[in-house]
Amino acid sequence: VQTCALPTPEEVLAAGGAHAIVALAVGIEGAGCDIIVGPVNRFVTAAKAIVSGVGLSDRGPVAIDALAGASELLVLGDGDADPGARGVEGELLRVLDEPGVGAAAAEALGRVGSPSAVAALVERIGEGTRHELRVGAVRALGALGLPEGAGAVRALFEELAGPEAPQDLRMAAASAALGIFFASLTFTYFSE
Repeated sequence: VQTCALPTPEEVLAAGGAHAIVALAVGIEGAGCDIIVGPVNRFVTAAKAIVSGVGLSDRGPVAIDALAGASELLVLGDGDADPGARGVEGELLRVLDEPGVGAAAAEALGRVGSPSAVAALVERIGEGTRHELRVGAVRALGALGLPEGAGAVRALFEELAGPEAPQDLRMAAASAALGIFFASLTFTYFSE
């Protein structure tokens, strides 16, 4: 909308995705655009980097606003909030593997009490996952306190027994194991 306030824009095209960035730079039916702006994911960031560094049209490189990271996500809710409401849980699961936001998304899934996220969180505590995401996923499993995550947390804690293990991950696993243990005690006490 703000673009329309600029002096004499010839055309405004609402398009998205990495393929749209290239189409805008090269041109769809004629000359390419002058500038590409807007929030992005990692694929669009890469496309914007490419088109701003090389001339894909006869006019040279295309101007861009910035090479930004993943779009921010803010989730507000209280203890009565439904994690599945309005796609919150789906959005958090979608960004789990995004660098820079994945660990925070994992911890948010734990805080909002998303039991259907256990499988995705367990998958991300394994070897080969970025360190900060492993820590966030383990913390989330502890916050959830569900028995479905207990075996994976216990196995991770045992795997991290050596002195060379990252201490923050080991502490997160120990804390998660305790969280799951105390949650099971509370459930047993109140269900009797």
